[in-house]
Amino acid sequence: MKPRLFVFAVSAMLLASCGTPAAESSQAPAVSSEPASSSVAPIAKKLTGISLDTTNVKKAYLFNSLMPSTLNDELDATGLKVIANYDDGTTSEIATSEVLVTGPDLGAVGEGDVTVTYRGKQATYPVKVGSYKATAADIALAGDKVIVTITGSYEGLTAEEFKAFSWSADFQENGYNGGSWDGGWAEKADEAVVMNAENGVFTYTRDVTALDNKLYTGHFGHKLVPNNNGGMQKMDLKIDAEDATKSVTFNNRVYTINYNIGKDQPDYCWGNLSLTIADEGAPSWAVNSIALSKEEGHVYLAMNIGFENYTNDAFLPWYIDFQNNDNIGGGGWATVLKEEALASKMTIAGNVASFKLDVTSLGAGGYTMHFGLKTGNSTPEYKPATWTAQESVKEGDKTYQLVCHPGSNEGTEFWGCVGLMVEQENPPAATIGAASVSGTDAAVITMTGTGENIDNTMFRADLQSTYDWQYPQVTSEATVVDGAWTIVLNIPGTLANGDYLVHWFLGSHTNDLEKKADLLPDFQESNTTVSGKSYSLHIRNMFENRDMIVLTVADVA
Repeated sequence: MKPRLFVFAVSAMLLASCGTPAAESSQAPAVSSEPASSSVAPIAKKLTGISLDTTNVKKAYLFNSLMPSTLNDELDATGLKVIANYDDGTTSEIATSEVLVTGPDLGAVGEGDVTVTYRGKQATYPVKVGSYKATAADIALAGDKVIVTITGSYEGLTAEEFKAFSWSADFQENGYNGGSWDGGWAEKADEAVVMNAENGVFTYTRDVTALDNKLYTGHFGHKLVPNNNGGMQKMDLKIDAEDATKSVTFNNRVYTINYNIGKDQPDYCWGNLSLTIADEGAPSWAVNSIALSKEEGHVYLAMNIGFENYTNDAFLPWYIDFQNNDNIGGGGWATVLKEEALASKMTIAGNVASFKLDVTSLGAGGYTMHFGLKTGNSTPEYKPATWTAQESVKEGDKTYQLVCHPGSNEGTEFWGCVGLMVEQENPPAATIGAASVSGTDAAVITMTGTGENIDNTMFRADLQSTYDWQYPQVTSEATVVDGAWTIVLNIPGTLANGDYLVHWFLGSHTNDLEKKADLLPDFQESNTTVSGKSYSLHIRNMFENRDMIVLTVADVA
């Protein structure tokens, strides 16, 4: 095994002494002018070596070969006792903070030694490192139960050593499909998993019969690791096998497991094992086709959706929007084109629904599409499992093209969603030069700047509350004269007290004044009082050290 250094603890005093005890100094003793004492100075005892008690120390380590190396086990010397041996036959226990502990590479299968060093003396103890991975998943009926079985391989450890780890598994409610990311059942992750292992093959089973009709993401592993929600989970459940989908039906419910090797698909489970439970004959839909079309000077997004088992009412809440993608030239993630009553624009023939959405007005930039049946306040995302490259469509001085990268690390700025790229030969551009708040009868924010290829129809502005992130109703007017532009944002007297982010828009792009040094180097705070309320426009550091324009509204004392 390749050696690898792990520092357990080391005393700064030991480093300063270079491992040589003071009692072993080579310097000659000083000659004293005082009369010799009748007492005999004690003879300093000499350290001859160290010994180890590893009865309660971890000696087997394990890593998942499908997981990043950052999730490998770390050297753990908890429980180690270090004994110092002296030339007079005495011993003493040394605190672990006084020793240096180094070990082998814990990301490579094999055996190696952990070395303990104290004042130049060393002792070792052996450890073993094994690896494992899941290689197959199955779902089947066992009497009156629905059982998920995971099969995998392991090496480097005996079956008993492998089973001795703290194994656990769960299926967590998936927040992308009506779940809450915990769902209660995920709390069973700490239940003991019945692990069977023999001759390098392991299996474990989970009874999923009682789960509700939802989508679940699978986790399985031998150690807790941080997740993206500020909590901990037992690894992830990724499988080294060909893509597969398997289902069983029990009590009029369909249980389906799905995994896709080496991909981010299914996109909502990030390549982990997913479990979907739904009533037999439950409604379902799928996009049959999506493309851009051009008709009479307009560019349309055209889609055909196949569906089954939907009633008319259940099929109504279709939603679509295009969001300005901040990874493609800025835009602040503003939703710039939205249709919440999409069903009213659909034509239904048999079990296929078709619609067209006019995207001609979108300005130059990149956009992410959200599409689907909307439930509650969640915004659906449509992420194709496969994708055929789309030809671009040109209209006027703009070119439109659909993009998508399913199951690939390319195009990560769209996260597997459908994107729309719009390029313009002479796109409008603008910079801001000043912003202030004023007024006597009513408060107004005035922003001015310069630009190219602009007209007054391209500009607008809004406010966003930093309390609930909602957008209060405001109005704005823009004027453009010889490349100089002005936006006046009217502040209603009913605006609640609080802080509001100020955004200004050029066409479909939003600029939220994130960088004071770049956009408003000479900005001066301004204030006004109207009808017993004060309005202050200032720059505040927000969100990962971004300087943004903020309007603060407060009652006058």
